[in-house]
Amino acid sequence: MIGNKAILDSNVIIDAVRKLIDIEKSIFQFKFIYVSLITYIEVLGYNFKDENEKLLTTKILGLFEIINPDIEIADLTVSYRKIRKIKIPDAIILATARKLNAILLTSNIIDFTNIDEKVTIIEPVKEKHV
Repeated sequence: MIGNKAILDSNVIIDAVRKLIDIEKSIFQFKFIYVSLITYIEVLGYNFKDENEKLLTTKILGLFEIINPDIEIADLTVSYRKIRKIKIPDAIILATARKLNAILLTSNIIDFTNIDEKVTIIEPVKEKHV
């Protein structure tokens, strides 16, 4: 295990529901798992293929602590946007990871690179399909 805390990007949750990543090796290797309120909003705003996928997503989101943005996260978000033209939701997720001293788990590492060297960013382990 590389750390005991992780914050999940929206794509990780969607990929978990679709069984594209190895959930045990990617997500549940961490003792503390968080989701930014922004991730919660993004994921539930996703266009699900059916009601079962939406219900599973809601169930998965319920497993994790939801972190609300505060002024510290807002200030970090502003500073990240000054460093690079990062999307506001991504900046909030990165700032939340920084505040919590958590690893950021994302399938889009490029969106978060070269912004904050104090945040470790990793990709989830892909599911092996036979």
